[in-house]
Amino acid sequence: IKSLHSNIKIKIKTTGAQPALMSINFDGDSDIADYQNSKEADNIDFLIEETKTGDSLSFNGDIKAMKDVSYFKLNKINIPSKLEFYLMIFGIDKSKFIGQWIKVDKKQLEALEGSENNELSQEQREKTKKKVESIFKEKKIYSVKEMPDEKINGKMAYHYILSLDREKIKEIMPELLGIAMESSKKSSNGILGTADIEKITQSIDEFLKKINGLNIELWIGKKDFLLYEVKIDKEIEASALEKGTNGKLTINFDLVLSKFGESVKIEPPKDYL
Repeated sequence: IKSLHSNIKIKIKTTGAQPALMSINFDGDSDIADYQNSKEADNIDFLIEETKTGDSLSFNGDIKAMKDVSYFKLNKINIPSKLEFYLMIFGIDKSKFIGQWIKVDKKQLEALEGSENNELSQEQREKTKKKVESIFKEKKIYSVKEMPDEKINGKMAYHYILSLDREKIKEIMPELLGIAMESSKKSSNGILGTADIEKITQSIDEFLKKINGLNIELWIGKKDFLLYEVKIDKEIEASALEKGTNGKLTINFDLVLSKFGESVKIEPPKDYL
């Protein structure tokens, strides 16, 4: 695939003593014809709101990412009055940066932070990819339920529900964490030891047990076998995440992919800070 369009919608809602809502929408294009010089252009809508008081923070912005350089632009922002007060105290005028592209250079950030570039070579990335693929082929971490075919964006698609297998996930976690450490070009000494890996694996297993598993819906094109949509809807008792709390946490995730291989032009902005 040389290019595609993606739309991601994430919605998290809590009920109980402090009800709240958070939603994030991403809508954008990816140019991946040149794997080492991929380009991304996204529009982001973000909202977080306290349901009882009605206080909210929201913004809309654009991002362009091109290898070692990214550009950000804030189109609009809504800030609670108490935050506006602090901006005034520090003399920050939000109108001066709204609508203005801001350039962030990865190499400059690394120089400021004194960090090193830990990016893998193309050959190393391919090796890592094959290792991960091999693990998932050998150990199926899910069971599959086939649903009736459906139409997505005017195209017929296979519809499946994947149910995660806790025991299988517990088996592969140490291997995946080991690969992650290798790909970061760092030794496990002082970062993650055997005891740490066991602890992380146990935490993930306990979390999956508390939320009573997870189902993932997939739609795959009948003619082209491309992934069209991924959907997760999950309701969790708040007490499963933190003892003594009440209410529920509802998570909705929806990813829709389209416009595979269609022409896309992503260029850096002419004017930026």
